[in-house]
Amino acid sequence: MLQSIDTLTEKDSFKIGNEILKKHNEELKAEIAVKLLSEYIKEINGIKEINLLLEIGNDKKRWKEAYDAFQGIRKLTLIEKSKNRSTTFSYFLYFTEIVAKLIYNGSGSIAPFDDDSYVWLLPNLVKYIKKYNKEIERKELWERINKIQEN
Repeated sequence: MLQSIDTLTEKDSFKIGNEILKKHNEELKAEIAVKLLSEYIKEINGIKEINLLLEIGNDKKRWKEAYDAFQGIRKLTLIEKSKNRSTTFSYFLYFTEIVAKLIYNGSGSIAPFDDDSYVWLLPNLVKYIKKYNKEIERKELWERINKIQEN
């Protein structure tokens, strides 16, 4: 069982994310991603592209719309990248890009994103949490990761 997010390396977060998610089908991966987004979106308020993604994620009939939602989020990410920013917001954008990919892949579309996109979900969430640097959030994240591993 993992003890601290502070000691978690990127390599470890890839390994853990892969172990947790590889056994699930695309639809379940998408559902997990939506749950994580709904938990952490409260820290990032008022970004219409991210709010739209959550709306889409909460309605399976709309999951194919996640492709366009990804494009909107990607534009925001590229703006952050062009300014060489490594902010809490930029890390959250990387995380939401992966969420959008997983939702779209879960839709069963004939042209999905890379089928290994899921391996980036946990590493990007961990980077966001580390950057956010709120101890209570870190503790909650560890509790969630450990709970998922136990199941």
